Amino acid sequence: MQLFEPIEVFKQNSGVEPIHLQKLINSVREPATVTLLPDLNVNNKHWTVTTDGHPNLMEFVGVYVIKQGKNQGKIKESELTGARMIKFSRMDKYPIQLNDVGQRPLVLYLSQPHSAITLRQQGEQLKFNIELITQANIVDTSWDNPISEQTIIGKTSETLKKEIAKNFEDAKAKGIDLFGLEEYVYRHHYALWKQKKSSGKPLLEQSELDHIKIKVNLNHSNTYKLHFDS
Repeated sequence: MQLFEPIEVFKQNSGVEPIHLQKLINSVREPATVTLLPDLNVNNKHWTVTTDGHPNLMEFVGVYVIKQGKNQGKIKESELTGARMIKFSRMDKYPIQLNDVGQRPLVLYLSQPHSAITLRQQGEQLKFNIELITQANIVDTSWDNPISEQTIIGKTSETLKKEIAKNFEDAKAKGIDLFGLEEYVYRHHYALWKQKKSSGKPLLEQSELDHIKIKVNLNHSNTYKLHFDS
């Protein structure tokens, strides 16, 4: 990976979103913004420089969650499905594997997600609804029998919904606002945000996901044995 231009790598596999230094600096001044700072590691298992044997391949392995200049904690790449769909400013392509839809796994590439967040208050609790639309392309399957489009869409939606909910709860247990929900409240419900902040109780502790609605647009492919419902 060329560290001075990681965007090209991100276009091929949008596991962790690169960030410009200026964006990180600007976010420190914001009272409710969380920024996902990529965690880089050296991969010395596959690539080395033949002249001196030093590893030369860098890889993203997760993110540090930064709020007001302080590190809130670390999240592994495998736990970023929800943030990738909701928090990232862009996502060009990322694989998802479905293991329970047939005889063998099915791999899809997800791309161009668009999400919308809404909020309702129930007592002291803040309940967030998330609506997500994403594109999907079939990458690989080796099934002998056809599978319906609706089955693929249903299983993809179910998998994403479970991962988003789990990512949120796991991060919340660490005190990390992975999806940036406080920033949403700050920007769209400022009076409510001020009220919650004045109470002294962390807003994240009062937040939970209510409904998650997923729409998957599956791009048809003639390469694989699919049965597309009419």
